[in-house]
Amino acid sequence: TGNDDHLAVVFSVYGALQYWLLDVSKDKFISQGMLPISPGSTLSWLGFTWNLNNLATFDSKGVLRMLVSKDFSWIPILNAKKHCKGRKDTVWPIYTTSENLMCHICKGGKNFPQTLPRPIPQALPICVPILGLASSESE
Repeated sequence: TGNDDHLAVVFSVYGALQYWLLDVSKDKFISQGMLPISPGSTLSWLGFTWNLNNLATFDSKGVLRMLVSKDFSWIPILNAKKHCKGRKDTVWPIYTTSENLMCHICKGGKNFPQTLPRPIPQALPICVPILGLASSESE
């Protein structure tokens, strides 16, 4: 996935997911390492937050994580399953902002939303820990 001058690549090394975050305009690595996902899950979505430009992932267990650029650590910012009513409901992510995950909740174990009638996206509030985003001037 890409955004402005940033490109994120995810690949598997002996079954473990790795990521590269690159600045293509400067031809350099910004960050690289293991891509954390919930045990027993798969990567469902990878993208950049709409207004923060942070890399984010969403796994099949419903956990949204964001890469914090201060120390390049991954922090969980939402457990979307808590917003599902049915045990088999799944979440189809569309995009994230600094405040919400915009998504569709798919009922009854469906893996993708229906197309007719056109589904209305839902906003699930995310919680970004303030301490994880503290700037160096506050230390």
